[in-house]
Amino acid sequence: MTVRLIDLPVGTVRGEEGEGVMRSRGIRYALADPQGEPRPYTGPAEDDVGLQTEHPPASPQTSSAMLKTLLGGFPDHMGQDPQCQYLSVTAPASAQEGDGLPVMVWIHGGGNANSNPEFSVYDPRWLVEEQQVVVVKPTYRLGYLGFGGHRADHPPNLGAMDLLEALRWIRSHIGSFGGDPGNVTLFGQSSGGDMALSLMGAREAEGLFHRVIAQSPPLGIRGMSAKLRARVTAKVDGEAASQAAPTLVQYQQAIEKAAWLYGSGFMPFGIQWDAPPFAGPGTKRSKILAGSRGRDVLIGTNDAESGMYLPVVPGVRRVYDDPRWRRWVRLLLVRPTTYGIFSGASRRMSKALRRTARSSTYYRFSWTPTPGTAAIHLAELPLLFGGPRNPTWKGSPLLPVRGRSEVSRADDASREMRAVWGRFARSGRVGDSTVLEGDLRFEG
Repeated sequence: MTVRLIDLPVGTVRGEEGEGVMRSRGIRYALADPQGEPRPYTGPAEDDVGLQTEHPPASPQTSSAMLKTLLGGFPDHMGQDPQCQYLSVTAPASAQEGDGLPVMVWIHGGGNANSNPEFSVYDPRWLVEEQQVVVVKPTYRLGYLGFGGHRADHPPNLGAMDLLEALRWIRSHIGSFGGDPGNVTLFGQSSGGDMALSLMGAREAEGLFHRVIAQSPPLGIRGMSAKLRARVTAKVDGEAASQAAPTLVQYQQAIEKAAWLYGSGFMPFGIQWDAPPFAGPGTKRSKILAGSRGRDVLIGTNDAESGMYLPVVPGVRRVYDDPRWRRWVRLLLVRPTTYGIFSGASRRMSKALRRTARSSTYYRFSWTPTPGTAAIHLAELPLLFGGPRNPTWKGSPLLPVRGRSEVSRADDASREMRAVWGRFARSGRVGDSTVLEGDLRFEG
């Protein structure tokens, strides 16, 4: 079942004025009961690529003050629905079936609980246009629905299963959009970077993708075990029994709150490695290493990752904002927590992958738009998704550029970063970084 470019799905647009891309939004790739495994969407007719809607819903999720501050918050026009298995395809406007362009699949961050790939801060237009790649952005179940299951009627890892189904759709259909199903790169940030690496550990993923870019994966965090997850949900179920039935979002909020009591509140929702599609002997690390054979992997972290989180910790914000103490906060708090959660574990994983993967490279990102500041968690996202050309980043604390010279500098760095990512998607190599020399360093 294929679709020709001349018969593009409803919701496909050639791009706004001046855009050199073609967007196909809201293509349904799978169907699933809220707590059931996904099944491929076949459509009512053989020539139908999927049910389309211009504004597909996001997975049900709780609100996040940090998401609102740094990424603009949840858009008013976007709904929430457990049946959120949609994807979008952005291709060069000149793309034709059979062009064989590299395919890049974006997996967003948000602790496996928040965010959505269709947020405008994740606009891939500039990456697609400059690097001549095809970008696919799948939406999948998050939080309790996607990663909170532990019972027979609600299996774990449904979010990962959704992504595998999206990758199967890509294998079957992306050639119609000019993409090469034999050259697929997963690129994800934070929990999305961890997910991109983790999918290598699923046997079902063999042949579905060929390269991985993991941006700031929190590999130093241990997720909740199935036993602890059952304990947390049992506590929440007990509390909910004496109250009116909570909504799905309220139930998820209660789980997140209870998880803090057991020391797993930082990222309570995640993959359960003893359950499908990851079941089998071995640990997370050994399964990822085994699944890396024949694949190219790029893992990296930012210099001051935890600088994003520490200011929201009670009592730390006042000290963090005080110029007299800022240097000591970075030295005594930001540096060790960044190493423990992000850079230390990521560097060790990259080194281990050099023995199993086709290639493995570690990068360190330190570019900032303002001298004297540090590259916190999320700092690379504005560069990757348009930089100052993307109006959504205007006013964001992640890209506080003013004046022609600062805008020009940020635009140059943004182009260079997209060039590195595009080069890796095409060849598995990062090459030399000239504009970002000293701010984007590679090892391995």
